[in-house]
Amino acid sequence: MCWMMLPTEKRNFDELRSQVNRLVERAICDMEEDQQLFDL
Repeated sequence: MCWMMLPTEKRNFDELRSQVNRLVERAICDMEEDQQLFDL
């Protein structure tokens, strides 16, 4: 899905890796924030 969403001129492995890493890092940060909010 990430590959298909990249603009044609940015479809290369390095850009794909960068975007997937960004998405995973964002998800981890969200989970850590949720843990802090709900783990009282």
